[in-house]
Formats: sequence, C-alpha cells, structure tokens
Amino acid sequence: MKDPNSNPGEDYREWHWREITAKFFKVIFNWLQGLSEITPDYIPLLENDSYLDPANQVVLKYPLAIVNVKKISGSSSVLNNTLYDYAKRDAPFLRRQVRDILQPNIVVCGGGNGSVLDIAKQYIYPDLTFKPINNWCFFSEEQDLLLINSWHPAARISDVQKIDDMMRNVADFINKTQTSIFR
Repeated sequence: MKDPNSNPGEDYREWHWREITAKFFKVIFNWLQGLSEITPDYIPLLENDSYLDPANQVVLKYPLAIVNVKKISGSSSVLNNTLYDYAKRDAPFLRRQVRDILQPNIVVCGGGNGSVLDIAKQYIYPDLTFKPINNWCFFSEEQDLLLINSWHPAARISDVQKIDDMMRNVADFINKTQTSIFR
C-alpha cells in the first residue's frame, strides 16, 4: 500500500482482526482468500458469492502482511511524488522488510495508478526482470514472483471490479505461465 491513513504509531499486528469491519480490510481479506484458493480449474469470484468466508476468519487461515511504502501516517491520499521520495529514501529498509523478512511469492501492489507497482520493481526488486502477462500481472521467472498491479482497496469502484477483475487476471496469468505459485 501507499501509506497508513490517520493512525500514527499503530501497528497492524496489534489489531484485533476479528473485530475489523472496515470495507478497506474486507477487500484485502477477499483478495487474500481468492489468491489463496485460486487454481487452474477454479476462479473464486465475488459475483458468485461462492468462496467468501467471514472476512474476519480469513486472516486466521492464510498468511498476510501489509506493508506501506510511506511509513509515516498520512491522510486519505498521498501525492505520487511524495510516495516516490519516501520509497527512494527508505529503499534499503523496504528491500529488507519485503525481500529478506517476508519473502513473498505474491505481492499485491495496491493503488497509486501503477506507482506502487513501479516502486516495487524499482526499489524493492531492482535486480529482477518482470514480464507483463496482462495489465494486472507481472512475473519474475528468476524468483517465481508475481507482482499484481491492483486498485487500492478503498478505490471508489465496485468490489466486483476490485476483486473479481483481479481473480480473472490472475487466472489468465496461471493459464499463460503454468507457474507453480498457485498449486
């Protein structure tokens, strides 16, 4: 994500996930469950209402990390040039946090009209080559790593667009690459 919104000094790890009802997190939890359950033969879609656990149970089943590029709490938006300034300044820390500690094989780059994706490629994974598979999915064969260029969870569009469009594009990625990430 870009930056924490109006919660200085808070740590997501201390939040009581069972009590979270904000739409922002419901979208993230739907992404998490969908990406955890998608297969070459099954696309979990919100529009079918076929796969959703209660959102507060998803984080108990699947691993999740939320990393903000800008570590200092802001407001409801941040300018892209400000975001890039923080990314450049904190690049070694972001690389350590994401690459060394978390070591994900899927990174959802949420928001910023591609700026979070660009920051991931430029500052966190500058040594890797990412092949664009579609408008959402960028894949590094060297690391078996998928970057997903996503809407921000709070984007003012329908949840079906934010969730089902991601799942359809990830399914397209699976079919085109036959990667083992989703098996």
